[in-house]
Amino acid sequence: MPTWGTVLSPSQISDVVALLAAWREGQTVEAEIPLATFVTNALFAIREFDQPDAVFYLEAAGSLAQGDQAQEIQEIIALIEENQLFTAESRLITLLPPEEMGRAAYSSNFAPCNGDDGTGGLGPNLQSNAFIEAKNDGELLEFILTGRRGTAMDGFEGFLGEDEITNIILLMREWQK
Repeated sequence: MPTWGTVLSPSQISDVVALLAAWREGQTVEAEIPLATFVTNALFAIREFDQPDAVFYLEAAGSLAQGDQAQEIQEIIALIEENQLFTAESRLITLLPPEEMGRAAYSSNFAPCNGDDGTGGLGPNLQSNAFIEAKNDGELLEFILTGRRGTAMDGFEGFLGEDEITNIILLMREWQK
């Protein structure tokens, strides 16, 4: 069994302990996963040509969506089932505002190290951060893709698309104000 302190952040470990305690008491715990998280997970699955996972995440997103958004999700699912992945991806990218997509991508990929709100944890505080302020968007994109050698900051190339990273950069720019 690995030492989970090297895999999970302190807040994630606390969440696991709380979940185990709730289960021990016979409680049922429902995850509160935002729509944007399901959409970004579906986007990743499409890019990996994993149609079953993409449909799974979009069905979960559809249960949270309403009106036109729910209809658009159903149409995207149909595109995936017809193996029209490029069209499905293009429509999925525009489903939510870039800031919301950035927050969901950040939450899934950066929050365990840099905190849910970017104030730091295992990794540095990303709010009012001199490094971020000194770099232009292209430099930040390249940094996030390649990471920093000799640190825990691995690159996200092959894990996140440039549009997802661009949305995360939008979020980080908000934090610099």
